[in-house]
Parts: sequence; structure tokens; C-alpha cells
Amino acid sequence: MERRKYRLKNISSQISILYMSISLAIILIFSVVIFYNVSNIFVNDAVKQIKMNLNQSSDYLSLYIEKVKLTSSLMADNPNLISYLKQNENESNVRKEISTVLEADSYLETIVIVANDGRVISNEEKLEMQVSDNMMEEEWYQHAISDNMPFLTGARMQKLSMDNDKWVISLSREIVDEQGNNLGVLLIDINYEFITEYISALNLDQDGFVFITDSNQNLVYHNDLTYFIEMDKQEELKRYMNNTSDQSVLSYQVPIDNTDWTMIGVSYLNSLGQLRRQLLELIAITGVIILAGVTLLGRLLVKRISNPLKELTMAMQDAESFIPAKVNPDSSDEVKSLVQNYNDMLIRIKDLLEKLSISENERKELEIKVLMGQINPHFLYNTLDTIIWMSEFKENEQVIELTKSLAKFFRLSLSKGNNLIPLSQEIDHLKQYLFIQKQRYGEKLTYDIHVSEDLNNYLVPRIILQPIVENSIYHGIKNLDGPGKIIVDAVIKNNQLVIEVKDNGVGFDSASIDKTNVAQLSGIGIDNVLQRIKLYCGSEYGLVIDSVKNEGTIVTITLALNLSESNAKN
Repeated sequence: MERRKYRLKNISSQISILYMSISLAIILIFSVVIFYNVSNIFVNDAVKQIKMNLNQSSDYLSLYIEKVKLTSSLMADNPNLISYLKQNENESNVRKEISTVLEADSYLETIVIVANDGRVISNEEKLEMQVSDNMMEEEWYQHAISDNMPFLTGARMQKLSMDNDKWVISLSREIVDEQGNNLGVLLIDINYEFITEYISALNLDQDGFVFITDSNQNLVYHNDLTYFIEMDKQEELKRYMNNTSDQSVLSYQVPIDNTDWTMIGVSYLNSLGQLRRQLLELIAITGVIILAGVTLLGRLLVKRISNPLKELTMAMQDAESFIPAKVNPDSSDEVKSLVQNYNDMLIRIKDLLEKLSISENERKELEIKVLMGQINPHFLYNTLDTIIWMSEFKENEQVIELTKSLAKFFRLSLSKGNNLIPLSQEIDHLKQYLFIQKQRYGEKLTYDIHVSEDLNNYLVPRIILQPIVENSIYHGIKNLDGPGKIIVDAVIKNNQLVIEVKDNGVGFDSASIDKTNVAQLSGIGIDNVLQRIKLYCGSEYGLVIDSVKNEGTIVTITLALNLSESNAKN
């Protein structure tokens, strides 16, 4: 047992285990990626083929229906037909035109013209239609006037027989005079076979099929006629229409223009499953061969690495004393190179330790000065811009007041060189800033500051509130349609000084963002505040931004109590 533990701790064993684990993981990852990518290619190709075929058939059907609609429009506007319907003249010419249209299109079965007084002209001699002296009272006639979409059952067909050779698709069009008054209706029956011939070119797998429904989910086409009469089969089609079928089935829907029909193609993935199994077997065999080769190569590599390292380990016992390592001249070139690099490293480490004698206090002071320098120019630019704006509008008294506030603002900013100031001075500094911004924004900006006098003497890093309030104004309130308000509160909670800045600005959606990542949520000013808080108080202190879009933003600052100037130098 002890020997086994020793072998596991041995560098050769650890390198072998790590090498084999990484190799196996890489092989598995690549195998999974290749399998799913190739499988997805198969599926995508199948879906692409179905979509292309359905779109092509849909276009063919749409173009043909458009052609028939155009024919019906031309017939409805024919002067001979209008003359017949209005004055009962030119009946022979109308019949000739019906014959001409039928001869031009072999799919057209019947053309029926019904006048509003019940007169009928058709190429069929025996028509079973319900007519009367006032056709506007007939329900089928009203339906034919209001809807010129193709439909499977027409005014002359009460029910479907199972002999689809006699089925027709009917189109209707109202015939009106120059004033738009109804004269009659034109009915064109298309042989149902035209749908079958247009769809027969679809290339689906052997179990795939296509069906067509109208806007009411009534079945218009299916090559299996039992679907027209069996309810359970119709429910099965509805599952395909609603995409609630089994995941092993692909379905795609295409609307057919010039109709209220939708074509649905269904394809099963059985053939794809067989291809996936063959692909998985090929990947598994290839993976085993690669793993065997990697294992053999790994053993040779481990020996070449571990043996020189053992010699180097014996030679590095005095590393802590910066004593250069020595090695037998007969050692390998790899070990000699490592020893030379190791000795050079010892020399460089000693030099670096000597150069790092600069105190940490000086580094922190330098960082603080840099951070302060990033804030003051930014605010000065905005304030001077406000003064210029007021001067252009001749608001001299306000310019004077604003300039006084600016002077006091910078006097407080300097704080006699102190990096930590009482909270009362920081609040006074903020009030001067808000006064300046109030002059610029007028009624657009209001503010309340609630800080108890008991907190006035607590020391805080200077200029931590102004950048936050500035961010609230420029990113929250400035873009707000109505008036904006800023509220500043300060309390002691959990032995920490907690300052909260609220605004009712436009806000943003911070639900999916790390609220402690200030650099991501705000600009350089607030990021500087965060860095200075951490320099004085420690990494556990800082600020958190919480915002709700169209409601506002809350910035919560947490500071250590009992700070002193020594904090800036630790």
C-alpha cells in the first residue's frame, strides 16, 4: 500500500496520469464535437432539402392559382359578359369565351356564371345548384361574393366522395357594373389533380409526406384519402401543424400565396439515425487507435523528462540559500540547460529583491495622486462648460454665484493636502457641486441630503460622492423625460459607514450583470472611487450598483469606521 502511494506521488506517475487524462479528454471532446457537427450537417441538409422542395412546390401552386385568378378577373370584366348579365344579350359570345378559356387550360373543369336574378351559363349541361330570382338571399352566393380564395368544396358539392378524380378546387369572383353594383358571380372549378401533379415532384424520404390545410385547419390535400374522414388521423396532422410531434420527426410549414392554404412537409429521421450509428462506430474505432499511439508516445516522453529532473532535484537542495546548483558533467544537455537557467534565475531574483526596496507607502501615495488627477480635470471641464453657457445668456449674477461655488468646491477638494476628510466636509463639497448642477439644469434637478450630525466627524476618502452623483445626473436624470431627484443618506450599519446615493433616472437592466463590477457598469470616475476606497479601507469594502430600467439607480458605498491618515500609508 505504501509503495503504491509512493508511485502515485512519483513525478513520472503524475506526468503519465496527467498526460493520459488530457489526451483522453481531448480525444473525447473532439469525438463529441465531430459527431454532433457531422450529425447536425446531416439534419440541416435534410431540413434544407425539405424547405427547398416545399418552397418550390408552394411557388408552383401559387403561380397557378394566380393565373386562374387573373383569368377570372379578365372574364369578370368582359363587356360581353356584363352585357349578358345586365341586358340578357350576347349569351352565345359568352359561351364561346368559356370554351376558349377551358381549352387553354387542361386543369379547368367547369366555369359557371350565375346572374343575381338566377340565370346560369356553364359548360356543364346538368348543374345541381340552388338558384332563385334573388340570389342575394342564397347563403352560398353571399359567400362566393365575399371570398375569392380557393376552396375544396363548392356551391355544387355538398360532400366529398372517396373518388378524388371528381374533386375540384373552386374559385369565385363577384361581377359588378361600373358603379360597383352586383351583377352576378363567376365560379371556376379546377381539377383536383393539379395539386397532386405539382406536389409529386417533392423529394422526401420513403416515410415522408406532404399535406395542405386551409386557414381553419381543414384538410385540403393528402395523398392518403382516409385522412379526410378519420378523426384520429386528422388529430395526428394537427400535431405536425402545431410542432408538438415526436422529436424524431421533422416538419416544416410554408404558406401558399394567393390562397389561405399552408403546405406542411413531414420527414422522419430513421435514415439519419442509421448514419449517426455508423458515424459513432467510426469515431470510436479511430479514437481507440489514436489513444494507443498517444499512450506509447507518452511513456517515452515521461522517461525523457523525469530522469533529468531527478538529477536536478538532487542538485537544488541549497536553493533557499541562493547557492548555485551543481550537476555532474556527464548529465544530459537538458539538465545542464536547466541548471544554468536555475543559477541565472537565482541571480536575477537577488537583483529584483534589492530593487523592490521602495516602500509600499510610496506606491499607494502615487496611486492615490493618479486617481485624484483623473477626477478633477473631468469635473472642471463640465463646470466651466456650464459657466460659459450661462455667460452666453447674460446671466451675470448666476455666473458670480456659480464661480464662488466652484472656488469653494476646489478649496474643499484640496482639503489642505489631506487624503481623508470629515464626512461633513465631503457633504459640503457635494452640496457645492449640486448647487452648480442645479444652476445648469433648473427644475430638471432636485436633491435631498440626509446625514446625521453624529456622523460629521467620521473620516472618509475625499471626493467619493461627487463622481457618483455626477454619474447619476449624466447617465440617469439627463435622459429622463420628467424632473429628476437625487437622495443621499448615511448610516452606520454592521460596524460600517454606509452611504447610499439614489436617483430616479432612466436606469438600466443590471439583473444579468455582476453588480460589483463597477468598471463594467460605469465610467472612470466611479471606478476611481472604488479603487481609492479599497486602498484606504481594504478589499472587503467598496461600492455596489443596483439599477432597474426606467425606475432608477442605487449606489451603496461601504467604508471602514475610524479611518486615519495612516490608512493611506499601509
